[in-house]
Amino acid sequence: MKKLLLMLGVFAFVAVADGQPAPRPVQITADSITRAGASIQLRGNVRITDGSSVIAADSAEVPGTPGNSPSIDVSGNVHITFDGSRPALINGR
Repeated sequence: MKKLLLMLGVFAFVAVADGQPAPRPVQITADSITRAGASIQLRGNVRITDGSSVIAADSAEVPGTPGNSPSIDVSGNVHITFDGSRPALINGR
């Protein structure tokens, strides 16, 4: 399985502040990882984790838009698992 390790402080789930722990790296794995222009496409058994929360999906894309906050578009069977120690706020429309 190919592995892509992204060390993105702005994407990490832990904020850096005085006295706070350093951000955890975001680890991304997938069966297939390819570049399409500036974007990265991930296919098959995509798993994104910061060590405590996990996003699993059939596929994902990391758009290569310079200057914007990092984002990941996931699709297919998407499952999100939290470690339970963080509060969750769910808003309906």
